[in-house]
Amino acid sequence: MSRPAADSRKSPPAADPAMPGADPGDSGPDYLRRPLGDFLDRVAAEDPAPGGGAVAAVAIALAAGLAGMAARLSRRHTADAPRMATDADALRRRAAPLARADAEAYGQVLASSARPRQGEDPAARRRRLNAALSHAADVPLAVAEIGSSVAGLAARLAERGNPSLRGDAVTAALQIGR
Repeated sequence: MSRPAADSRKSPPAADPAMPGADPGDSGPDYLRRPLGDFLDRVAAEDPAPGGGAVAAVAIALAAGLAGMAARLSRRHTADAPRMATDADALRRRAAPLARADAEAYGQVLASSARPRQGEDPAARRRRLNAALSHAADVPLAVAEIGSSVAGLAARLAERGNPSLRGDAVTAALQIGR
């Protein structure tokens, strides 16, 4: 079945806050709602975000998606395939939004460090910046924890799942670097 041709008359995508002229009241770009090519271009651009944390979150979400597919197609090979698919879906839903959360946390660090220092209590400034840095570290930690779970699930699927999908399960595990 062929796909219909794209309608070139569609309205342009909503304003992206990271783009010049975007609404500064918005909390940040929602990478999951944009075309993959746009995300790849943004990663390669001369901007600090999206950076490694956002890329890691998306990579882990993709790995969880591969694991979910492999689990669904392994029902005849392992009795716990339905539970594995459910687990993979939950991990994917947890990892994907962390791409935006990482960029937002980094933005908070930049905003905290860019505030004027004149007349500001240095201790209050340090506390604010430390709070932003702590939050910015929490996001990659959550990404890493989810990634560890996805890698373990994918490794189990590679061992016990559908042999025809072993390559997909291994790809999911290797994507995370296990």
